[in-house]
Amino acid sequence: MWQKEYPVLSQDSDFVHGNSQLALLEKELISQSAFEQYQSASDLQDLAKLLSDTVYAGKIESCKTIDKLIEDETIRFRDELYSLVPEKKHNILDAFFRKYDYNNLKICLKTILAGRELNSSDLSTAGTMTAVEIIGCFDEERKDPIPFDVDIEEIKNLYKKEREMRSVDALCDKAYYKELVETIGDTGDEFLTDYIRQMIDLKNILIFIRCKNTGLPQSKFLLSGGYISTAVYDIYESEAGYEAVLTISDFQPYREVIAKGIEALRKTDSYAELETSVRNYFLVLISDLQDSFFSMKPFIGYMLAKEHELGLIKKLYIHIKNRIPFGKEKDRLYYA
Repeated sequence: MWQKEYPVLSQDSDFVHGNSQLALLEKELISQSAFEQYQSASDLQDLAKLLSDTVYAGKIESCKTIDKLIEDETIRFRDELYSLVPEKKHNILDAFFRKYDYNNLKICLKTILAGRELNSSDLSTAGTMTAVEIIGCFDEERKDPIPFDVDIEEIKNLYKKEREMRSVDALCDKAYYKELVETIGDTGDEFLTDYIRQMIDLKNILIFIRCKNTGLPQSKFLLSGGYISTAVYDIYESEAGYEAVLTISDFQPYREVIAKGIEALRKTDSYAELETSVRNYFLVLISDLQDSFFSMKPFIGYMLAKEHELGLIKKLYIHIKNRIPFGKEKDRLYYA
């Protein structure tokens, strides 16, 4: 289940042109040595200089916020990917970029629950739906079903009862990952299906640990679709602590991934090392896709690597701006 052999070659000639262009995009990705050099920047001006020979040249200086920079870069690489992938495969890209639609849905729901007016400028344009389409889901005169597997009225009623905004996140996340699992499962691609199921497992492990530390009910947040059944977590819900993830056989496949991070969590009460270990694990998985020619795999690998890189650029910005030291666990990049 955990170590599979996936075919390198596919007979789809539609990918020939796209793969040659993708190779150029991959060369623009930041290397491990370069990223570690960026961490030594004394301030944002120094960081901007270090990034001057990358695709981020001039962008730290020109963007008003780091979030705007990340948004613009996400849209740029998204559009490049869609232009390279055969249209018949766009639904696979849609499945991943739908997370931005669901994030917009969360923003709208929270805005309404807080009694404020919806504003399209608050929404990301990196997803598959426009801001107008997202806001249209809340039109009281709408007759067509919304393109999300959520019940807006149910969420509103739940909030009135609990007064807990985290319920919005939980219900939207469950709906998104359910949709993602179904869409990727329909492709019949073993690697992508395996990747998503492992992603859900590790997200659930983090949810389990956080719920143990905060006392929140894990059933509200756990996602379906992983290799580890949510029933396994139910068995240990009444036990104190989160040690089960290190001692129970169900979690054995991920023990090496989380062990050091959990040790750091115990000592520092910080999730930073644990979350970095999980991110690095998935970078190791997708690095195998660099040699999968003439299929969707390298495009998905690049997409995941680029999103990871953008996350690290934001992390660099925040740490350097606020003079926060970097953790002991080093972030791994697609090109080590």
